[in-house]
Amino acid sequence: LSVLLEKNRLPCQNPRFLAIRKGRTAHIYCNIVQRTNATYCSDNCTLAWFIGNANGTRISYIEPDTDSHVQIQNLYCMSILTFNKVQKKHSGIYFCESEKRQAQCGTELMVVAGCPGNPGKGFPRNITKDAIIAIQTILVLLFTLIPAMLLVEMNKKRNVKLEEHIYEGLEAYQAATYEDIQAVRSLSTKRMIAEHPCEE
Repeated sequence: LSVLLEKNRLPCQNPRFLAIRKGRTAHIYCNIVQRTNATYCSDNCTLAWFIGNANGTRISYIEPDTDSHVQIQNLYCMSILTFNKVQKKHSGIYFCESEKRQAQCGTELMVVAGCPGNPGKGFPRNITKDAIIAIQTILVLLFTLIPAMLLVEMNKKRNVKLEEHIYEGLEAYQAATYEDIQAVRSLSTKRMIAEHPCEE
């Protein structure tokens, strides 16, 4: 029975994919589970971590002594691979194995470039883009609404002036008949034509 349990024990990793900003902390978990979904672990189970290719072939074992940013925490039935202030060089596919039994699928760690300065307090580019879009929207509204409002006001003033002066200059009450109106017109045209100083 113990041989059967030993055969059925497989390391299980999570998460399967981890994208993290440069300078942050990343954790990858590995524990021993039995294929029958019943957890099985013994005191002598040891878990090791290595970085490998997508097909599971080993590149090199992870040794925390060589990299100060990497820590391995072996707990009862579980191992945690921790990256403190993760760097671009830590990108890769990580596998855990127990007594030479490798996890069926690894965890891909992708380190994305952080903002300059303090990685925790960087100014995201999305906020800058949103601010530019908001400013452009406000400017478009101003340059369309203000001329439209000025045009409406000018039309209102023009209509008021036309209504005020619609009957100005029509002195029809002074002329009793059509002939009198004609005489008034001819007199006004004569007044407009100036006489030459030599003429009498």
